[in-house]
Amino acid sequence: MQGPNHPETLLTIYNIAGAVQKQGRFAEAEKLYREALAAQTRVLGPENPDAVRTMTDLANTLADEGQFPSAIKLTKDALEMQRRTLGPEHPLTLQTLTDLGWTLRQAGQLAEAAKITREALAAQHRVLGPEHPVTLSAQDNLANILQAEHRYAEAEPLSRQTLEIRRRVLGLNHPDTAASAYNLACLAALQGHRDAAFTLLQEAIDHGLSPTGLAGMEKDVDLKPLHSDPRFAALVASVAKKTVPTSAR
Repeated sequence: MQGPNHPETLLTIYNIAGAVQKQGRFAEAEKLYREALAAQTRVLGPENPDAVRTMTDLANTLADEGQFPSAIKLTKDALEMQRRTLGPEHPLTLQTLTDLGWTLRQAGQLAEAAKITREALAAQHRVLGPEHPVTLSAQDNLANILQAEHRYAEAEPLSRQTLEIRRRVLGLNHPDTAASAYNLACLAALQGHRDAAFTLLQEAIDHGLSPTGLAGMEKDVDLKPLHSDPRFAALVASVAKKTVPTSAR
């Protein structure tokens, strides 16, 4: 029988935490990530790549919960370890740098978020190429940061290019493609392009937008310009049907 410190046991806990996080059950995910991290640190060592990866996922969960100071510190600690053990341009290091930029954006530290995300994006273009999923994630994040700064003219081409590449490389039904469609819809709404916004929102809903994205649509301040349009209420109603638990149907 495999014990609590067996690598497969630790991997199982980690995978369950990730699945729970994607469902928006952040407190439960945090508990599982902490359990996995404690065991990995004890068994594998604090700078083992798997342990550091768990650190970054725990940090992302803390950010989802709004615990930004703790999330930023944990991400910076993980980044420092990865730069030392893996190198500054290792794909995992660049992913963590991207995560740090996004956490700073969530915390409202937009100037610092933009600086770090541009740094990550430049390195990813050089090391991974312009169509790598991690590169596209950073590019989407940068567009979102620029959008938050009301720099719509700079944000739109980045967001549109990301969506076009994801449609082609990942496919229309990939969650990342749906997230890009949603982000571009928000940008269209903020600029008063209602028809485009609704078309993109429908694409996101129909092609794999995450449960968290679906649940947050009604309260997303970026979509507030659409609230007076009856099409928005209809979309929210359609989303509510999608998110009803199976047992309640």
